[in-house]
Amino acid sequence: MLVAINIPEDACKETKELANELILIIPYTFISNEKTDIRISIREYNHLKPYILRIEDSTGEVEFKIVQYLSKSKLRNRSIITDDVPQLIVNNFTSQLGSDVVSWLEKLFPLKIEGRQVATFQCQNDFIFFRMYRYIFKEEKVNLQDIGPHLCLRLMKIKKNEEEIVIKKYDKKVQTL
Repeated sequence: MLVAINIPEDACKETKELANELILIIPYTFISNEKTDIRISIREYNHLKPYILRIEDSTGEVEFKIVQYLSKSKLRNRSIITDDVPQLIVNNFTSQLGSDVVSWLEKLFPLKIEGRQVATFQCQNDFIFFRMYRYIFKEEKVNLQDIGPHLCLRLMKIKKNEEEIVIKKYDKKVQTL
């Protein structure tokens, strides 16, 4: 399954950096405007920074607002992301909407057990936090080494077939995801 990342032609440095890091993280990904199985679009806010991350395929689409993006260079992280397909770890996606988001993430990260990298997505107060780790085996324990960028996302819209759900502002009384 091929994944194409679409960015504006005159994209800012941060958007290009995000696209290049997504190529390293998500398997079978490349930058292109052509039609593929899955398409990821990154939209910018006033040509200053990446603002919207949209994932779509033939069955629907999901759209996230990029609340915060810290690239590997901003984090001063020199660790190398290898070609291994990362294992997907999701935490706290407890509602039906949360399981729909997990289904989209499973499309991006096919299950392959070999390799020592993990892509983690944690839902907390309707925000989704992404981190990338490599696990390192010590004598009697396992350590996690942070190797990727940090993303904080907020679900804006999810569309399955013809049904569209638009997410409103976070309400402390109701947990959406």
